[in-house]
Amino acid sequence: MAKMEDKQNLLILGAILIVGAVLRFVFPFEIPFTYDEFSALFRTHFSSFSELIEKGVKIDGHPAGIQVFLYYWTMLFGYSELVVKLPFIAAGLASIWLVYQIGRQWFNPTTGLVSAAFVATLQYTVMYSQIARPYISGMFFSLLMAFYWYKVIFEPGRKKIFNLVMFVFSGALCVYNHHFSLLMAAIIGLAGLLFIKRENLLQYIVAGLAILVLYLPHLPILLYQLNQGGVEGWLGKPQNNFILKYLDYCFHFSWYVFAMLILIVGLGVFTFKKESFRLKFLLISLCWLALPFLIGFFYSKYVNAVLQYSVLIFSFPFFLFLIFGHLPDLKFKPKLILVSGILIVTTLSLIFERQHYRFFYDSPFEQILVEQDKAKEKYGDRLVSVIDSHKKITDYYLNKSNLDSSFVSYENFDSIYAFVQFLKKQKTPYLYFGSHSGSHPLLVSVVLDYYPNLKWQKNYYGGFAYLFSKSEADSPQAPVFSSEMGYESQIEHWSQGKPGNYCDTFSFEGNFSYYVDSLHQWSNTFEIPLAEIISHTNNFIDASVWVYFPEKVEGFILASEIRTAEKSIDWRGTSSKKFTCPDDTCRWVKIHHCIKLSDIDLNYPGLILKVYVANMRHKSYFLDNFEIRVREGNPNIYALNQKIRKTE
Repeated sequence: MAKMEDKQNLLILGAILIVGAVLRFVFPFEIPFTYDEFSALFRTHFSSFSELIEKGVKIDGHPAGIQVFLYYWTMLFGYSELVVKLPFIAAGLASIWLVYQIGRQWFNPTTGLVSAAFVATLQYTVMYSQIARPYISGMFFSLLMAFYWYKVIFEPGRKKIFNLVMFVFSGALCVYNHHFSLLMAAIIGLAGLLFIKRENLLQYIVAGLAILVLYLPHLPILLYQLNQGGVEGWLGKPQNNFILKYLDYCFHFSWYVFAMLILIVGLGVFTFKKESFRLKFLLISLCWLALPFLIGFFYSKYVNAVLQYSVLIFSFPFFLFLIFGHLPDLKFKPKLILVSGILIVTTLSLIFERQHYRFFYDSPFEQILVEQDKAKEKYGDRLVSVIDSHKKITDYYLNKSNLDSSFVSYENFDSIYAFVQFLKKQKTPYLYFGSHSGSHPLLVSVVLDYYPNLKWQKNYYGGFAYLFSKSEADSPQAPVFSSEMGYESQIEHWSQGKPGNYCDTFSFEGNFSYYVDSLHQWSNTFEIPLAEIISHTNNFIDASVWVYFPEKVEGFILASEIRTAEKSIDWRGTSSKKFTCPDDTCRWVKIHHCIKLSDIDLNYPGLILKVYVANMRHKSYFLDNFEIRVREGNPNIYALNQKIRKTE
């Protein structure tokens, strides 16, 4: 009977693995490289191992393991996307198998199969299986260590030497893979001290020391990386609701998936039998889940931001064991129905709710070049194109797909001022602008000064493509909101400022300008509840003002603040120096500032927007045509990490 049950479980596991493989190999030759993968691959072109360590590993901030692996893997098999990703896809599939085995060891086959079904189909694990970075590999190594940890601790009489060797080997893989999988290895190893039998304690300690000895050659690299700081330059500190957002992300932001989770957890809670209830493994799962998160959260909060969804993938399977560990071991038919339901619901959610194969497979670096190629073919010499992207990645796609390369790279401009001068000289009726998500958001508002009509905008995960026109026949896209202070009359939401500062003898346009003298630090202010002017949290807020400098140009700040009644949420500013000519001969100059709302945490009630000029150097200026405009952003910009916005 036991053998029949084992065969039935393996049959279901085989179906799970097939589904997992299909989801990871859909259109295998179209899976693109991400920016992080390109970065890693560009750091493999070295002539020696020592050069790889100095120039390819130390500067990265990750342990050497995956970078060294990619160095030799690409040396042997080349750089095609599928070849590079293949070992990581294999690690993702092996992780499904290990999740089943550990779930079966710790609880029962039903727990193992249910957990494996989620690992096979959730976007979290599918996507990272398709990315050649140290995330799915770290999950595989952590699971492998946990698998042999169980055998060393709870089955010490069976294949003792082999299990100890594999425990050390998998632990060493963890510590060389990623700093968080190193942390995971330490947590797993220390947990064993609570359960190891006294007669096996010495050999267990020796095994732990062996992992440490194997890591010693890496210590100089670790110390160097610690001295370089972390990723806080682009990664913000986690909010207190981080764990809720993380769980929402893990389960597709989907009511269907969460409803299924509640039903399965409810089944386990109401049907488990205490005599078969393995409390210690639930507690182990809780600790192995909670400790990496808590350490990462408080370290990020008070030292240096490192916590991301990606680094919690190493402990994610133990969350599944925690919530499914109550499940009874079902008979074959109900077990098959349960697993089939999971596979169907999460797969459909992956494809249709998360639109994984739409967003992940459309590389923004490639798509902005493809759209430029199409626009060039259609408009020819009537079009000038500007691409703001990573040069090496751009060159990769130009060579790969033989796309049109007659565009101007934004890297050619050493300042925004130089870009403005370029735009002033253009005579073509159309301008194409393609950019990645890291492009300065105010560049689009600058382009609109010279090409005021937006014919179309195409949005990708991580990038944009725009076609602008000078022609009045191409009607301009109406802004979500606009308000302009021309200093001719009082305008709603604008403070009046000082009446004595209104100048009726000098202006850029109309009869009045506003004089900011050296004794005043602030101009008049635009202030409004943020919810009244935006259509979505992915909008851009553009601010601009014309400024006259009576004497030598001195920088001021065109600033914005988003705040509640109690505290400031976001303050940012743009210096006028970005737009003024280097020889200080500028007089009337248009200064731009942009707020990219998608990069700001707006989950606060009663947010207020304020925009003003900060006269930090206490010089004198004239202001005119102070304008605030809200334009549609890219609802897909973070589609792989956030809930997807439904569009018309």
